[in-house]
Amino acid sequence: MFWFRRQRFGHRSIFVNGSSPGFKAHFERFIDDDAAVIVLSNLYLASPSMIAEDLGAILFDQPVTRQVPKPVKLSEKDLQKYGGSFRFGADYFVKNAEVKVEPHRDYIAMVFPATGFTIPLSPIDGGRFFDRSFWSFVRFEKGKMIYTNGDTDYVATRQ
Repeated sequence: MFWFRRQRFGHRSIFVNGSSPGFKAHFERFIDDDAAVIVLSNLYLASPSMIAEDLGAILFDQPVTRQVPKPVKLSEKDLQKYGGSFRFGADYFVKNAEVKVEPHRDYIAMVFPATGFTIPLSPIDGGRFFDRSFWSFVRFEKGKMIYTNGDTDYVATRQ
């Protein structure tokens, strides 16, 4: 129950992935190959399944098609306009988290004042930013910062 079956790269597999507040996991067993890919994370983010997909490709000597977005150059003046304080809603990983966006020379950073935890965000095409640590994307629209992880948007309003 709750296990999924599929063919990947011509190999039969069964897999399961899931999460609970505070962690996410992906487990895939290649039935005929005596091989498994297991990714465990103590963060509640979409990246473990993406990492597992890429590790499966590497396991069977297949190309990894997911590409790390290429950074674009923004001037320090352009980066300044993103700075400020924001608050996420109750649906964010840390309920109602406050975050400061701090511009730097060639990137911006999300800083969580309560903990000092800092996430660097690299500018990429389309006026977006890439959070390489958690494979997430950030965009700014009308006084809001939208943090996209997997298929979920988390909205923080400017304070």
